[in-house]
Amino acid sequence: MEISLAARIVAAVAALGVAGCAGGSQIAPTPGGPVSSISPSGHPLKNVPHVRRELAHSNVRYARGPRDLYVALSSDVAILQNKSWSQVGALTATGMACPDGDWIDREGNLYVADWACYGSGNAPGVYEFKRGANQPSVVYTAGMADPINVTTDRHGNVYVMDFFGGNLDEYAQGSNSLLYQCAPPSGYGLVVSAAVDRHGNVFMVSMNDASPWTAYLYEYAGGLKGCSSTQLATFPFFPGGMVLDKKQNLIIADQIDDVVDVIAPPYTTITSQISAIDPGMVSINKKNDRLYVTGYVDGDEANGEVYVDAYPSGANIATLGPSNGINTDTGGAVDTLNYVP
Repeated sequence: MEISLAARIVAAVAALGVAGCAGGSQIAPTPGGPVSSISPSGHPLKNVPHVRRELAHSNVRYARGPRDLYVALSSDVAILQNKSWSQVGALTATGMACPDGDWIDREGNLYVADWACYGSGNAPGVYEFKRGANQPSVVYTAGMADPINVTTDRHGNVYVMDFFGGNLDEYAQGSNSLLYQCAPPSGYGLVVSAAVDRHGNVFMVSMNDASPWTAYLYEYAGGLKGCSSTQLATFPFFPGGMVLDKKQNLIIADQIDDVVDVIAPPYTTITSQISAIDPGMVSINKKNDRLYVTGYVDGDEANGEVYVDAYPSGANIATLGPSNGINTDTGGAVDTLNYVP
């Protein structure tokens, strides 16, 4: 994940002059509704330097095949061929400054959440690339301040996790107009991850903004309309990306404990764990036999890795790094044959 969420929160708190204060204020959105947008120019991290390494690609293309892995890097999305894990191209777009989470829907369209690095001069947004396209068909920006991840439901609706903005946003595919915008009812407005099941139920994870970290898991039964949710559980860890598997298990990156947590229905306790170093994002392939987990090299946030793990065993199949073209920190990694419930 582009600058780990923990580092971003700590930097933000430090910039506000309240780092280390146990009584530090929470970001508290209005329960069940939208919060005020935070513009990049007004964000407390706007002056924090961000190390960006540009990749030089001699063969820039958008791969069309079913055997590609898309890895969000500091300034582009690298395209790796599955099995050989060799880099075969990259995806860039005007204005896409700092890709973070990425996602592929049931039709093969790619979505890239770009938080714009705060101060890069670019507006934050989510870029949608139609299958086979090398330029975005639409950029979702309405109502968002800090998009860090994105997912879709089986109907193509787009859900954006607006981290510091404090909302989960829903858009109709191809329309830069908000359908619904919901804030966590707990008042803890750092929206980290979301997943939508085959029945249209939306699961969302938010968190507080100071240690000890707590993950808050909610379910919006039937969808975001009305912003009515039930808190299912709280967990004492720093959450990252989240997906669902075919058995309705939630799979959540636990950034501080170096594991990926599997949480089975009714979602009150952790069922099993898979080891990963500083996991930020997670995705699962269509067959549900492979996880892609992005993390850092021994906690070094300037150098990312992608762990390709068997699921559900967690056995490591491959660890992708510099030799595979991953020379910067990483956002998400998603297979062309991505699982969408």
